[in-house]
Amino acid sequence: MFKIDPEKLELGGLEEWVELNQNAILEGTAEYRGVAVHQDTVFYNYAFVVSLILVTLPMSTGYLLPSKRNLYLWWAPPFFTIVTLCLGWWSFPLGPFVTLYVLANGKKKRTALNLIQKKETGFDQFSTATVDDCMKEVIAVSESAKTAIEAKRKSGRFHKSMAVRVMPRRLPIVNVSFDEVVLDGRDWIDYVDETPILIDKKHEAKLSGLTLDFRDGEFICEFIAL
Repeated sequence: MFKIDPEKLELGGLEEWVELNQNAILEGTAEYRGVAVHQDTVFYNYAFVVSLILVTLPMSTGYLLPSKRNLYLWWAPPFFTIVTLCLGWWSFPLGPFVTLYVLANGKKKRTALNLIQKKETGFDQFSTATVDDCMKEVIAVSESAKTAIEAKRKSGRFHKSMAVRVMPRRLPIVNVSFDEVVLDGRDWIDYVDETPILIDKKHEAKLSGLTLDFRDGEFICEFIAL
């Protein structure tokens, strides 16, 4: 049986290593298996999708450090793209949608400093923006919308840590999807029952003061007196 040696590919586990060695990284340099790691060292995370009939499983490698041991990850983008193209489509109804999303957004890169900040703040941070810079209540959320969001989260197997992104489509109809919280200054972030809600700042004028509701199989945003 063919087995992948995780020691050679160094899949996952690096976030924990960064956390354990954060003092050395912040003060200068730490060494990971012969590779010098400092605040600006870049790690890569590759997402891929495996689907089977009614089940869609979005997965990721965890953060990887390019090195001689893993061939500097030159193989990773085409490999995980091929895996998703071959195995991601085959479920209904989420397979094609999740596959297209991962193909477009499946690669993330973060510096060692970003990973340290993520552990400290709980946010996937890729800029100098602070939590306070990004916090604002733009919309309210009805009970029916909360229930529909949780049902969508469970059906798509999205982790509880993922935020809910609300985007206007053709008001009052809106798109609701799941996304990582990134403190890049582009989104407003609010919490509803400990769930982060993301609103792109360019959509604030359209959505401000409205309530997210779920009715007749659609997410809508309109004025509702709660």
